[in-house]
Amino acid sequence: MRKYFYLQLKRLIKILPPLLIACLVISLALGVFLGGMIENDKNDAKNQKFKIAVVGSTEDSYLNMGVKALETLDSTRFAVEIEQTDEVTARKNLESGKLAAYVVIPKGFAEAAYRGDIMKIKYYTTDSAVGVVSIFKDEVTKTISDILVDSQKGVYGFGDALQENTSISNIGDRMTALSLEYVSLILKRSEIYTVSVLGVSSGLSTAGYFLCGILTLFILLLGIVATGVFIKKDNSLCRVISAKGGNALWQVASEYLAYFLLIFLIVSLVLTVILGFTDLSDVIPDISWLVLADIPLLLIKLIPAVALITALQFLLFEISSSLVSGVLLQFLTAVALGYISGCFYPIYFFPESVQKFSQLLPSGIARVHISNCISNAFDNKLVLAGAVYFAVIMLITVIVRRYRIVGKE
Repeated sequence: MRKYFYLQLKRLIKILPPLLIACLVISLALGVFLGGMIENDKNDAKNQKFKIAVVGSTEDSYLNMGVKALETLDSTRFAVEIEQTDEVTARKNLESGKLAAYVVIPKGFAEAAYRGDIMKIKYYTTDSAVGVVSIFKDEVTKTISDILVDSQKGVYGFGDALQENTSISNIGDRMTALSLEYVSLILKRSEIYTVSVLGVSSGLSTAGYFLCGILTLFILLLGIVATGVFIKKDNSLCRVISAKGGNALWQVASEYLAYFLLIFLIVSLVLTVILGFTDLSDVIPDISWLVLADIPLLLIKLIPAVALITALQFLLFEISSSLVSGVLLQFLTAVALGYISGCFYPIYFFPESVQKFSQLLPSGIARVHISNCISNAFDNKLVLAGAVYFAVIMLITVIVRRYRIVGKE
């Protein structure tokens, strides 16, 4: 049956150019879709910094020093963008939506605070910034207030205790040293905890997750481009080959292996171009570890996912009796499995029951396996489940081919 396998390869090589053109069109369409999803996620409100304006005397050295510390040293710089301006400009930017809020620090605030007199700071926002109000006003301002009041109590309480002991000198210098110690601890408060980013799935970012989902959907849609080659309207050739000793198992194995090599070649070309010759590390940080030399190993790791999806596609070829029904079956199956397996939306978008069900589908297993490959993880149980699925699907395909050969007999 080696000769039959070579004949299948020759058939596919002849139609390879139009197949590559069709794959290019699919790749461009999915690339635009992936870019749109990443851009929407980037522009989502939850990923934007809150722009807060500080209104106060620009000649106040203490105010300038505090704002600079917030902009460069404090951990809130990752969530809040602070700018200094006058009140007229701040009000105008707030009304136009350029600012989430602004605060007005009264003149002499720093000097009064140095004497222990905390003046009130005015805070302005709009009704449309409900999310900002709940996050910034209720959380950040409360935290600032608690830190300021408690630090003040600590410093002046320490000063009162020192004054009761007449043998201690340089009380003012000691209080200043304690104030600086408080400032140092406040700026380093983020070091008391560790932040772990779990990602959307398999530790991937949103962009990385969509890359894996789009790649899974791309492989699912590739079944359409080879439909005209593998759908058989007449079973005479299968019966002739069977009569010469080529049973259903050998026929299916030869044809499937040729089809798998075709799809794997296309996937390899697309991934090599995307990952090896384009710099997407800024957009998709999950692939920043990939260089051109790592791509062959990544492609080898992807073999189980490609094999599982192509086996399912080959079964659909076998049960289709016409080109039109075959194309529709491949397309509808790809879209339905891609949707329920989380290729269009993050898997947590669906109810928990659907999430569990998607993990039992070949497309769901393939998507998770591709995600593990991108994140440098490996799941033995997942690969084993994929191997069992592959064996069952190929067994059903052989049974269908056997029925095509012998007919009702």
